[in-house]
Amino acid sequence: MRLVPVSIALSSILSLYSPTLSQDDKRPQMPDFFQTHEKLPGKGSKYCAPTVVSNILVYLDTNGFPNMLKAELPTDEDQLELIKLLGSKEYMATALHGTNPPMVMAGLEKYVKEKKYNISIKYKGFEGGKYLTNKEPPSPKWLKEEIDKGSHAVLRFGYYSPNKEKGPLVRVSGHYVTVVKCKNDNEVYIHDPYPSDKDDKLPKKELYKFMPSKEATLLRDPDLPKEIVSSKGYFSVDPASTPYKRHTMILEGIIVFKVTNNN
Repeated sequence: MRLVPVSIALSSILSLYSPTLSQDDKRPQMPDFFQTHEKLPGKGSKYCAPTVVSNILVYLDTNGFPNMLKAELPTDEDQLELIKLLGSKEYMATALHGTNPPMVMAGLEKYVKEKKYNISIKYKGFEGGKYLTNKEPPSPKWLKEEIDKGSHAVLRFGYYSPNKEKGPLVRVSGHYVTVVKCKNDNEVYIHDPYPSDKDDKLPKKELYKFMPSKEATLLRDPDLPKEIVSSKGYFSVDPASTPYKRHTMILEGIIVFKVTNNN
């Protein structure tokens, strides 16, 4: 969830995904579904993770993995039902405080395997659990290497504000986005499931530019003093490439996964 005041007439954006065809390959492009749907629990305020994963699953369904969803060409209603399912306790168990990375990956893995496909998952960043690839911080370069190999990806950000007493940067919220493609080693096109402002009623493609984070102490949970870590080696989003400038956006984690047919 992003802590940005938003006032949206949700009834005006009930249909958020249409299978627009790519000019290059004539296939449906990556969906860009908004999480702020009135039919989602809590109107979707905590549903960024199920939403961004659903974008990729719908894309895969129309690009080589036709059993990913029941519909031959999924509609916005089909994707909405998928988001609800992914957020349920049987999959990602999205709750009051959102979805942590291990639950995102566990729910994704379960869903894909139930559809009789193979899936391999890699993760770098905070809170990786059994999916943690190694202890190296996530980097845009590693992301591009994996995307170039045919993987898909989801990024997890932490939003941090300065401590009033000049102490650690304090985590105030988190958010997930879908990776569309990498422009280079430090610029990534993403789909953000949360509207940027009250006038942002249509999905849009965004380009995030990354830069090494200034070394700082991070307090990842104000209620857990032990959750104090260093930002050394991590990356943040260049404020010039995003309209959200109230907080420091740190790339806390990268989920990459590759789906293959079960031959």
